[in-house]
Amino acid sequence: MSRDRGIPAYLGPSVKSLIRSVAILALSGEAQEAYLGQVWLGHNLPVDELALVFGDSFLMVPQLQEAGWITDDEAEAARLIDQQLDGMSGATNAHLWTIEALRSSAE
Repeated sequence: MSRDRGIPAYLGPSVKSLIRSVAILALSGEAQEAYLGQVWLGHNLPVDELALVFGDSFLMVPQLQEAGWITDDEAEAARLIDQQLDGMSGATNAHLWTIEALRSSAE
């Protein structure tokens, strides 16, 4: 299926979710902090929620690629983001998943 035929109903939410999750990861740390504070009516979500939201969307990348809704290059870019986030996970990297890290870390 090509992009110009419309998004199949079962893929529409996945496409939007993937785009949204990548856009949120691309925000400045300050904007990510604001996003985390707005999602649940002012109750801040944990910083690692940024990775979890992407991870949920990333699960659909093979289906989106197969359906022609993302290109091979876009799927590879998503895989690279997933690998970067995996490399930032674990107890030894807990310092990366704080509000302070959003404000100051290059990751």
